[in-house]
Amino acid sequence: MNVLTTRAIRNHSGFALIAFLLVLVSGASFVLLKGLNAAATQSYRDDQTTRALAEVKAALIGYALTYSEQHTGQPQGFLPCPDTDGNGMPNPPCGTSSQSFIGRLPWQILGLPPLRDGTGECLWYAVSGTYKNNPKISLTSDTNGQFIVQDGNANVIVGAAPETQAIAIIFAAGAVLGVQDRSASAPNECGSTNLGDPVNQPANYLDSRDGINNATGNPALPTATPSAFVSPPGILADFNDKMLAITPQDFNLVYARMNRWVADRAQQCLAAFGSTHSWAAALDQPATNPPDLTADSNQRFGRIPNAPSLDPPPPGWNSDPDGNVGGTCFTDVGGFTGPGWWWWDTWREMVFYAVDAASSPGGGSSALQLTGTTPPDSQFIIAVAGRKLSGQQRSNAAQKADIANYLEDHNEPNFAATVPPGSAGNIPTGDEQFATTPTVAGTPFNDVVCNNAGCP
Repeated sequence: MNVLTTRAIRNHSGFALIAFLLVLVSGASFVLLKGLNAAATQSYRDDQTTRALAEVKAALIGYALTYSEQHTGQPQGFLPCPDTDGNGMPNPPCGTSSQSFIGRLPWQILGLPPLRDGTGECLWYAVSGTYKNNPKISLTSDTNGQFIVQDGNANVIVGAAPETQAIAIIFAAGAVLGVQDRSASAPNECGSTNLGDPVNQPANYLDSRDGINNATGNPALPTATPSAFVSPPGILADFNDKMLAITPQDFNLVYARMNRWVADRAQQCLAAFGSTHSWAAALDQPATNPPDLTADSNQRFGRIPNAPSLDPPPPGWNSDPDGNVGGTCFTDVGGFTGPGWWWWDTWREMVFYAVDAASSPGGGSSALQLTGTTPPDSQFIIAVAGRKLSGQQRSNAAQKADIANYLEDHNEPNFAATVPPGSAGNIPTGDEQFATTPTVAGTPFNDVVCNNAGCP
């Protein structure tokens, strides 16, 4: 073999090696790029799902926040029933009284487009029976949600205590898994007008883990019992649900507006009653459960009585000056869907009332004040307790007779420490000040306080 032939073989081998390395590098680059592209696609889908869930959460809170404006004469705080046929509108009634319910998100009633998750699927939604608007119950800022969320290993991540149970849950179902069938014979935007079609069944979208089926909850919806859902971390081959819970903490602005709505109603009713105001119903100890609401002579602080007492008493409470609400003040009559005071029996435990001596049936010197108002002197004070704060308990009769379980700061007029609960003249001398804000910055405080001049 001559030199030229040897050199040619070497050159050919070199070229082959270079070509092999190029193919190897190209293959590795392809695999790498494919992996990066898949990761980018997944990240984009996850971001889209996250954005959709967050937008729906904000819209549902906004719906509850403005419920009274959209439903004349009704209190705030209610959420819509789910959609069962995919047209974006709620389908009431959803279950019976207090039963939680699951279905499609009613995006249209929320003023939203048909939002979808990162795989293009419409969203699902479960609402607590205590917060749904049809059939509704009387809802207060103390009302608990009915949903618990676990992590797939029986660890509770939402709702470890009744006071922290979720009010509603929004679900993103993700792509089809296993034998899930999402077909429709009469397609709607997010479902089918044929209610029996697979596309309308949560089981064809939501998954199971650790003995919990998100299509039904555990125990299964509709139920009035608290129900658990599951949200394990990470990406699993047999589970791809994503969810976002609405918790009581998320409802803080809603609760504040609910309390303000009730305070406005009580303030306007008492202001229209006259210049001489009723005695209060004492916080009896030992108390009854529910509390005794009979007006007690010489009682200047307590709850609003069922009937006013002016020694002698007038025929009863006056009509609500707000014709949109209607009905007789402090009188629980009427159905849950119309105007009136049907909500009062649930709220009255949380509403407190103080009458100035000069404005009371007994007469006396004026001393009652609401700090931060002009003028501070008041004929009467209304204080609506917010949702239970840490340490407050309102379960039994004794707890309901302790003002410290309801009001904070100056609005708890040294009641238990200064005079026996239920005794006459129970606003301590020199402590007739009530407040709309805490006197010490950062102190837990969620009372809504008004006087005869209005609600600041």
